[in-house]
Amino acid sequence: MNRNMYSILICIFFLLIRTVSGFEIIWKLEFDEWAHMGIIHNGIAYNQWTGGSLTAVDLKTGQLLKSIDNVADATAPFIVGNKIYSFNGYNRIYEIDLDTFKITRQINISDANYTENIPYDPETGYCFVRRAVTSDYKGCLSAVRISDGQIIWTFPEAGMTGGFDGHQAPIVVGDSVYIFVCNAYWQYGNLFMRINKFNGTEIWRAQLNPSPSRGGYNNPIYDEDHDVFYVSESWNNESSNVYAIRRSDGQILWTHNFTTNRSIESTLSYHDNIVYVPLHNFDRQNGFYAALNSNDGSLIWETTGFFNEDGWSATAVCDKYLYRVTHGTGDRVIVQDRITGDLVWASTINAVACCTNPVQSEGIVVLGSERYLIGLKAGTGQAVDSGFHGKYATGFNPGAIEWGTTTPGITVISPNGGEIWTVGETRTVQWTSQGSVGNVNIDLSTDGGTNWTNLVSNTLNDGSQTVTVPNTPSSTCRIRVREPDGTPSDTSDNNFTISTTPPPPGITVIYPNGGETWTVGETRTVQWTSQGSVGNVNIDLSTDGGTNWTNLVSN
Repeated sequence: MNRNMYSILICIFFLLIRTVSGFEIIWKLEFDEWAHMGIIHNGIAYNQWTGGSLTAVDLKTGQLLKSIDNVADATAPFIVGNKIYSFNGYNRIYEIDLDTFKITRQINISDANYTENIPYDPETGYCFVRRAVTSDYKGCLSAVRISDGQIIWTFPEAGMTGGFDGHQAPIVVGDSVYIFVCNAYWQYGNLFMRINKFNGTEIWRAQLNPSPSRGGYNNPIYDEDHDVFYVSESWNNESSNVYAIRRSDGQILWTHNFTTNRSIESTLSYHDNIVYVPLHNFDRQNGFYAALNSNDGSLIWETTGFFNEDGWSATAVCDKYLYRVTHGTGDRVIVQDRITGDLVWASTINAVACCTNPVQSEGIVVLGSERYLIGLKAGTGQAVDSGFHGKYATGFNPGAIEWGTTTPGITVISPNGGEIWTVGETRTVQWTSQGSVGNVNIDLSTDGGTNWTNLVSNTLNDGSQTVTVPNTPSSTCRIRVREPDGTPSDTSDNNFTISTTPPPPGITVIYPNGGETWTVGETRTVQWTSQGSVGNVNIDLSTDGGTNWTNLVSN
């Protein structure tokens, strides 16, 4: 075989094509209240119930682990460290110990407005609460320090003319908090605003429709893929709009208008360049659901609600399906094809469906109804975890829930043992990080980790860095990636080799490597590594365990 043309032999032992399979309600927890907003954390679903209860439920079994009364309403709780914070809907946040499920503190916030999320920001230690602070119900946003319950700033400040209405949840991204407001200052109609999270000053505002819309629960969402927000507004059954707004400067990139009987009353969803829009019908007749191209706002599909659902419920999403309960007259959990909008599965729940926004983790979608919390086993699609309302499943809202301060950490990916590097060649060091990790140093040991020599100093923590292999041949080499002060750090798990002689040419298939399931028509990425002198490659496919081969990609 020519050294410049190597054929990669890929054995796919199981190529399984399934259209609908695996959907199943695996548990139902009955409670004498309406199941409302929730989160998932460490295999436990925490939900507020409209009668005032907060529950902790095992995600896999549905077993009720803990509950506490009179601390909740319908706002998703958030967790910081070993405490969970539950808003009672009007003036108080309860701090509750996760282990004992006992109240440890009360944070009083006068005139707080209900929202489906209260964002928490770990950098400042603030949560951001919508309030109505005067007798004429001037709306505002306040930053509340969780550690002591102090209000750090309020926007707009006291004495400013007017305020703003609405119950849409704020979003924290980077150095700012973003908020949709209607009837802004009683003169500007609807605005989407960027506010400095540290001091409460306005950075920019995007003018939406000048006619004030409903102050409903159509929360804006953030798309980290394109660094834009999707913001919606509606006027009962008259019409509604969806906007794409650039985060850096507030420029409106596109607008999509929906007409009669299509009001947006719940959170949008986003996944893989598609924005999913619930369209409510106030006449309690069939609502609609729509999919928009996130690049230009064009309509991909629109379907009438199934089983007389009125289009209020938000959806969870995986790479194939949408999941929701049929709000209104329906009593079902349904699964919808996210590409075509077709109904693919449904099951009755024997209770009036609620507008609870679904959350999902570990292949289980958690939904709510009149008296049940429901665990639905997702289908064959690749899971898109959304441990809280506001991430992927019902839009991406970073800061809606923050699991306290993540312990900073670094993990070296490559080289991690067994590789052969040649003196003078260019190689790439790869790593991952979690928590707050700044720039990093990359060091080399040629004696198994006893002594270290710096290769790169203070490079950007972006997960990869090319290095020139030094003239230090050894079979006991390791790489270390660390912050300049030494913590956190990680080293290769095993030794690799630096050689003066190039290794023989070779190729190793990384993915697929056995056990994967690919579906006809989808796009997949083949991954491999090489050593020695390897030129362009062919990629071949076998469907009989390696006996016969068909070329997929040449040269």
